[in-house]
Amino acid sequence: MSSEEATEYEEAFDYEAPIGDVEPVPAWHLEIIEERMARYEKEGMQGIPLEEFEKKLLEKLSKLLKD
Repeated sequence: MSSEEATEYEEAFDYEAPIGDVEPVPAWHLEIIEERMARYEKEGMQGIPLEEFEKKLLEKLSKLLKD
């Protein structure tokens, strides 16, 4: 890809919608965000290590493939 093509490609993704064209965020999106933020503020970050997630996922997939 030439440098001119690369610049055109990059500029194609460097687009910002004019302020008047911005769609409002649906109320149900805001509700979900508020619920998740409240849960985060109350409980903090929770999760499992990637290795544990992968193990559980592989176990579930293996079980599904056997059935």
